[in-house]
Amino acid sequence: MQFSIIFCQIIAVFMAARRYGCAFNETVEVDQGNDRDGNQEQTGSLFVESDRQVNESLLRTLLIHNGIYDRRHHPIFDGDGLNVSMSLALLNLIEIDEYKETISVTAEMALKWYDQHISWDPSKFGNISVLSASDSDIYHPEVLLINALFHTDQRPFASSMALLHSTGKVLWFPRATLRTRCEVDPVLWPYTTLYCDFKFGVPVHDSRVRLFLRSRHIFVKLYAQHHSWTVVKASQFIMNESSVELRELYGTDELPWVRLYLRKTPSTFVTSVLAASLVVLVLNGFLLMHNWKSEAHYIVCALSLIFFGGLHAWTSVIIPSSPTIPWFSLFLALASILLFSTLLTLPVLIGRRPSNLHQTSSSKVFLAFTSLLTKIFTRLDTSRYLDICGPGCGKLQVGGLVKGCAVVVYGASALLIISLTLRPFLQESYAEGST
Repeated sequence: MQFSIIFCQIIAVFMAARRYGCAFNETVEVDQGNDRDGNQEQTGSLFVESDRQVNESLLRTLLIHNGIYDRRHHPIFDGDGLNVSMSLALLNLIEIDEYKETISVTAEMALKWYDQHISWDPSKFGNISVLSASDSDIYHPEVLLINALFHTDQRPFASSMALLHSTGKVLWFPRATLRTRCEVDPVLWPYTTLYCDFKFGVPVHDSRVRLFLRSRHIFVKLYAQHHSWTVVKASQFIMNESSVELRELYGTDELPWVRLYLRKTPSTFVTSVLAASLVVLVLNGFLLMHNWKSEAHYIVCALSLIFFGGLHAWTSVIIPSSPTIPWFSLFLALASILLFSTLLTLPVLIGRRPSNLHQTSSSKVFLAFTSLLTKIFTRLDTSRYLDICGPGCGKLQVGGLVKGCAVVVYGASALLIISLTLRPFLQESYAEGST
């Protein structure tokens, strides 16, 4: 060992002398027209840079390539375990398949441990305290994605460089494409939520390695936002499975978990169903102000809001619980009906009566719609009084009863639409708390 170190030092000094000589000659030839101070400064910088390269080369030779360091051995002398701290940084969301309930993300893992075989005195090597090395030259723990989508994805981390410190501290930053299954929660559809868990561990032959988390939060500052999904919450924690099977396979039942909570951005739903429902709600208010004495107008408002409220409830409650229904076909059909019904109320908004409309296709449809309502509801004798509870209770006019019922239905339907619109936002805090 002593002889090999002396031999390496002799070779390093010889290489340094050759480099110093070459650097000095090149400096003199290039800077003959410069002043003496400039020559001394540039030559000195070349000396320092060359000296650092030689020291790093010598340090790598002594630590790694001298045949004594074995990367297959644990970096501990006694029988204690190796504590490895880990932390995950989310970089990119590659793909989410709602129907197969799978997710694929790009992430970077930060691992830190201490290797007692890698340490040196910086004063003997030009005050070099940090050295970079390939992970193929040093020992590094083998981290597995236990719940990977496929068996071939259990070892997802690619080769990368590691930072070696003179104190023996090793920092390793491998990148990986992580694929696993998720739990889809369609209750808040179209604000569909995903709960994705990534479970990490080490092989049983490396059971002396103990993984623990550096923090409970995932680094997301480098995350590139996805056009359809938003990361609502990202956390990491230690989960105790208490499973004999896990203990046999991975040597422990305490596994680091990374949980992602994602929510879909429902841009199509907001611009078609939700926005149209709110527009119809406003238009019906103008319809009542147009002729507040007409019972038919109250009935039109009540019927339209019943339809839109039921449509909104159906698209946000019934459809998510029936995965066999072709969602997209139903969605387009309902959106078309909603758009058509909205156009029927536009003539009222601009202050035109049905009799004054030009005989176009849209006006004919509107006239047929209003005439049908008139035939159904205006045959009632609204001026007639009803004796509800006997002679002593008074009488109620039929027209007032129709208006009152229509107003109640109108208000209830409007509250239904507003509540269904705000429902995902009101339940968001509860959903985040449950994760």
